Amino acid sequence: MRVIGGELSGRRFSGPGKLPVRPTGDNVRESLFGILGRAVEDKMVLDLFAGVGSLGIEALSRGARAAVFVEAEPRTARIIRENLETLGLSGRARILILPVTRALRKLEKEGGRFDLVFLDPPYEQGLAEPVLTWLSYSVILSPDGVVILEHGAREKIKPRYDSLVRGWEKRYGSKMISGFNFFNT
Repeated sequence: MRVIGGELSGRRFSGPGKLPVRPTGDNVRESLFGILGRAVEDKMVLDLFAGVGSLGIEALSRGARAAVFVEAEPRTARIIRENLETLGLSGRARILILPVTRALRKLEKEGGRFDLVFLDPPYEQGLAEPVLTWLSYSVILSPDGVVILEHGAREKIKPRYDSLVRGWEKRYGSKMISGFNFFNT
């Protein structure tokens, strides 16, 4: 795997090997960060269901202030740690080896606030909706925050979770990327 853009463009990092992880591919990351543009710069990033950390690493390379990676599987979290060390990003990153729901409660209790949340749960297991619902009610997402959801194209994702509304979506073969933000009434 490699970093697509930013200060670390072209640098390689480890993929999942034989671990059951589905990292976001280069072409999808390139397109996604093209959509986000400079909106990543100086932002606090939360990478949920982080896998090997490709989305959070890409955000850090493109100027995000810091990132928290949440990954429940210790062997996969070890790869994130190695990738961050290899790329010299450890000082701007934190890894939580916890299930996403526990990590979210912990971060909220600590007063965590994020501008950009990447949500990439295993497809078609019903994990996206409860997290989107939780984020819509929590103060962990800043008022101008954005949630980027990667999901299977056949998955039924509602266009709205309370005041968190899907603003756009893009299909890449069998996967979709959906962008959510707060709708201010």
